[in-house]
Amino acid sequence: MMRRTVTGIILLGLLSLACTKNQNTLKLFLQKVQTEHVPAQKKQLVEAFIHNHSWPYVQGSEACFIFQDSLRDSVALSGDMNSWKPDSVRMHRITGTDYFYVTQTFPLDARIEYKFVSGKNNVLDPLNPVTAAGGFGSNSVLRMPEYVFPKWILANRNSEITVPDTLQFKSRLLKNSRTIFVYSHPGASQNSPLILFNDGGDYLKFGSASIVLDNLIADGKIPPVHALFVNPINRMQEYWLNDAYLNMLFTELLPQIKQQYGWHPALTGMGGVSLGGVISLYALKQYNRQLDFVFSQSGALWIEKEKIISVLKQLPKANKSFPRMWFDYGSFEGMESVHQKLENILQEKQIPYGKNIYHEGHNWANWRAHLDRVLTFCLQRKSSDER
Repeated sequence: MMRRTVTGIILLGLLSLACTKNQNTLKLFLQKVQTEHVPAQKKQLVEAFIHNHSWPYVQGSEACFIFQDSLRDSVALSGDMNSWKPDSVRMHRITGTDYFYVTQTFPLDARIEYKFVSGKNNVLDPLNPVTAAGGFGSNSVLRMPEYVFPKWILANRNSEITVPDTLQFKSRLLKNSRTIFVYSHPGASQNSPLILFNDGGDYLKFGSASIVLDNLIADGKIPPVHALFVNPINRMQEYWLNDAYLNMLFTELLPQIKQQYGWHPALTGMGGVSLGGVISLYALKQYNRQLDFVFSQSGALWIEKEKIISVLKQLPKANKSFPRMWFDYGSFEGMESVHQKLENILQEKQIPYGKNIYHEGHNWANWRAHLDRVLTFCLQRKSSDER
């Protein structure tokens, strides 16, 4: 027993020494570069260090970013960690070189999107091949050591792929026409749940929503479903607490689609991201009897001086038929305060809800990665005290 104890202490000591050595690697490198007085050798030291490591260079909870810019005296790091402010994280020049660096501390399971700011240009990290696409272009991506990649966003070659129909819907109320993508899983029946996604095309393109649905259904985590992916015409107008938009959805679009496809869904829900999440919550004011669940991913609850909070305060206390709700957001979005107000209302009104907070930013990779939790919560069977 004594031998095992001594052996364990030795192993822990060696592990601690190895971790300490790894944590000091960057510090020792920078010290060595600073003490080198020959410019050519300084640059060689930097380039050798870059070549021998992956970037950003992560040590525990610290990540080091490095960027070469021979045209600027100053460059910056911009991303989820600083709400994409262009100059709040200034990088430090490695003296005698045209390289700049900065270190940042993140949670071990964080995922960060970022770019370098060089003059008026936002530049992808040339040392990092990992990027993510979004509505405003591509960003470089840092995944911290404990971040878990969401495998359910990848198409399964062994499963049937559901291809949504593409329709043009003309609204007499709004006097416009928009694209609707209609997802209907082969295993779904006339009574299967129906989900309405705001920002529908983006949910399909950037959120991989049809793939996530297929995978969750194949794994038995949700039942076969129907889904409507609705494109906005002017999202800043339609999702900005707009009664006319909701009237179009519930009195024109949903009845027409149900009749056209012969659906009589046992459950109906809607949701979206950012402004699409806000308009989904706003639907509870007038259409809560037509909904069984609502979800908001990174809902922009702050618009109109947090008007959505005032609207939800006016709701009656929930009964057994009231929709269940889900909300989530990233810890780098600065939305803690307003979402706490939302949660307080849900508790006061006794509305059944689920939530989660992730160490991520305001982007599609965040919303896509956690769509599985949204859907499994919203589509789980109601307990007897909820329904």
